[in-house]
Amino acid sequence: MFGLLLGLECTMVRIEYSEWWEGLLAERPRAAELEKKECVRCGMCCAKRPCMTTPEEVIAIADYLEITPERCVKEYFVIEVSRGGDSGHFILIQAKDTQMDILGEFVPWRRTYDRGFCIFYDEVERSCKIYSVRPETARFLECWDKDVEEGDKMHKETIDSWKGADFTVFGLDVEDMKRQREDEVRREPGGDEDEDETEVCHICNGSGQLDEHRTCPNCLGTGEEEE
Repeated sequence: MFGLLLGLECTMVRIEYSEWWEGLLAERPRAAELEKKECVRCGMCCAKRPCMTTPEEVIAIADYLEITPERCVKEYFVIEVSRGGDSGHFILIQAKDTQMDILGEFVPWRRTYDRGFCIFYDEVERSCKIYSVRPETARFLECWDKDVEEGDKMHKETIDSWKGADFTVFGLDVEDMKRQREDEVRREPGGDEDEDETEVCHICNGSGQLDEHRTCPNCLGTGEEEE
C-alpha cells in the first residue's frame, strides 16, 4: 500500500512539473526553437536547475554581493548530497526562488525537483543578478550548441570540487549536516530500512544512474522534448 501511494506521489510530481515546464516553454521559446545562435534571455536554463558552483565561486559571489560567505549561503544556497562525479559528499547549490523556506539547509527529498527559477535570476529583466561572477558552468552553457561530453566533464569536476571542502568558511558544520541528512533519510520512503535510497529516482521511483538531484536519465528531461 505504501509503495502504491509513493508511486502516485511520484507520478503527481512528474505531471505537475511537466505542466509547469510546458507552460514556460510556450511563453519563453529557447534559442534552439527560434533558430538563434545566441542567448535570447528566455531563462529556461535558469528554470530547469540552477548552475553548479565550486567553493571558490561561492566566495566570489559573496564578495560581489558584499556579504560574508556565511550570510551568502544562508540567503541564497541550499545543501545537497552529490550524485555525480565522486558522489556521496555534501555540495552547495543555488536555491530556487521557491526554496526560500529552506535556505542554508538540507533539501528534503520531496523538494529536490522544485519548480521555479534560480534565486539569482531576475524574471522582470530576464537577466542574471550576478552575471559578472556567474559560475563557470553558466559561462560554458550555450543551449543552441551543446557539447554534451565537455559539459558533463565540467559538471563532474564542479561536483568533485566540494570533496574535502572546508564548510566552516560558510558557517556550516559537517557533523550537523550529517545529522540533518540522517534525519531526512529516516523521513524518506522506507525509513531506516531503506539505507540505499540513492538508488531510487525521486520522480518515477525507478533505479539507475542518478544525478545530483536524485533524478534518473529517463526523468532528467521531464517536460522537455529530446533535442
